[in-house]
Amino acid sequence: YSNDVYLSVNRDTGEVTRYYYNWTDDLDFPGLEGKIDLEEAQKAYEKNMGLELVYMSSMEEDGLKIFAAYVPKYDNYGYAIDAFTGERLNLNERYGVYYGSDQAVTAAEKEMLKVAAGDMGAGGITITPEEQKEIEKIMKLKSLDEVEKIARGISALNLASDMKLTYYSMSQDWSEKDKYEYYLRFSNEDTAKGNKINYATVTVDAVTGKVISFYSYPRFNEDKNPVDDAKTAKAAVEKFLKEFVPDEFSQTEFDEESWSDYLLYAGKEPLSQYSFYYERKVNGITCRSNGISVSYDAVNQKIYSFSMEWYNKEFPSIENVAKLEDVYKAVFGQVGLELQYKPTYPANKDDEKAIIPVDVYIKPEIKLVYVLNGNKPLFFDAFTGTVLDYRGKPYKESKPVEYTDIDDSFAKNQIMALAEYGIYLEGTEFKPNEKIKQLDFFYLLSKTLGYYYGPVITEDSPRSDIDNLYNYLIREGIITRDEKKPESTVKREDAVKYIVKAMKYGEVAEIKDIFNCKFEDKDKISPELIGYVTIAHGFKIVGGSNGYFNPQNELTRAETAVMIYNYLAR
Repeated sequence: YSNDVYLSVNRDTGEVTRYYYNWTDDLDFPGLEGKIDLEEAQKAYEKNMGLELVYMSSMEEDGLKIFAAYVPKYDNYGYAIDAFTGERLNLNERYGVYYGSDQAVTAAEKEMLKVAAGDMGAGGITITPEEQKEIEKIMKLKSLDEVEKIARGISALNLASDMKLTYYSMSQDWSEKDKYEYYLRFSNEDTAKGNKINYATVTVDAVTGKVISFYSYPRFNEDKNPVDDAKTAKAAVEKFLKEFVPDEFSQTEFDEESWSDYLLYAGKEPLSQYSFYYERKVNGITCRSNGISVSYDAVNQKIYSFSMEWYNKEFPSIENVAKLEDVYKAVFGQVGLELQYKPTYPANKDDEKAIIPVDVYIKPEIKLVYVLNGNKPLFFDAFTGTVLDYRGKPYKESKPVEYTDIDDSFAKNQIMALAEYGIYLEGTEFKPNEKIKQLDFFYLLSKTLGYYYGPVITEDSPRSDIDNLYNYLIREGIITRDEKKPESTVKREDAVKYIVKAMKYGEVAEIKDIFNCKFEDKDKISPELIGYVTIAHGFKIVGGSNGYFNPQNELTRAETAVMIYNYLAR
């Protein structure tokens, strides 16, 4: 999979619009003779790689959702089963060497994102000063003076007296809407000389006063050698955490195996800096994306960043989860192991630098391996083993649309053209002559709006998904809350109104006495919708039948396809 040729072709002209060739010459591929069979590979995967039960999270309209799932213990791209021995291989892919959970984001990375975004708060929705005053009254939040005192009291940060508060903001946490955070930035830019300006940032829970993160921009002097090795750095970090966040630290676990792999490939010790990640444990299992990140400067022997992700939520019970052997059956049945050739690179045990420059060619050794097929998500329901999507919902595989009942429909071409662009209704039957329900109409319309990325909607969808779709349409001004009637049918004049509003011409359509409607039955069109129908006719979204629009007729599914096709093709 690391070698390929990629092409993009204009569907209308046949012109090649993009071409990308990625090919590695002079590779030595091992033969297939002597490889273990699939059944042996599955046993080897269970024994040497395996699955683990974890908590995961996703954002829903009503807030954070936490769910339990089985996931691979080892990253499916960085590790594999040797196809000849059944042993676990660390592939050490050349540019993918890193340490820590793939869910962990270091404080340093967060700070860079904040700076790039113009210091827009602590990662949530920035609160205006007026809103802040109202929230402070209701929530009894800490004052700015109290929070600044907390920040200056962080011994590891050790803010000098000349470090002034240069910026602050309050924001609502992105994952927990009842949580508010102060973001403070300090610098000595008023007193610093030359390039000696220092910066530091601190994020504090506005309710509890708990420090969520801090970061002091480090100055690494290349002329100085590291003083501390990995073992000493880790001891210093853990001493700090026991004093700074004792309760949370006692609920975490350090991944020694990943740490050993990191040191193996990082190069010669000691390093100038080390990053540590401690994963949170709840009910004895890991909570993905929750934990503590700390970075340590081994030259100056100081901690320069700290970040803690910690949900204040109730976690679902993991009693009666599926037996592991049953989950493996589901995993191998739904996803399965795949035989692949993978490039590997030697560990840099004796080198100063772990990452070799891009322009230096290192011939990889090709390994024949078994890994899980990566075409589906690798999250599995803790109770059933079903493949889940990133939201914790059952995964639905995307398949080409094939309707069995549209060959005789006047709208066949439009129905299939829309399907090619992902605008279709689930199932093998389109039912072109049936009256379309409002929910189905809005689902098709929403798929034409490039900025809507909601889940597939069917009549069996959970109420939350349906509500999310309608809430989106209401926010966009396409419908009002009073118009929400998922099971009702849609009149032709109402369908036109929704489409014109999606085009953002609703305000124009509302102007009175300026429209010249040419349909013979214009008197049957609701007076307030004359503008909408005339605009739709002008854009050739609707053409009518023998000069008649039939505004009160209920729209069929076939007519809906034609109307939406015309809307896109205008």
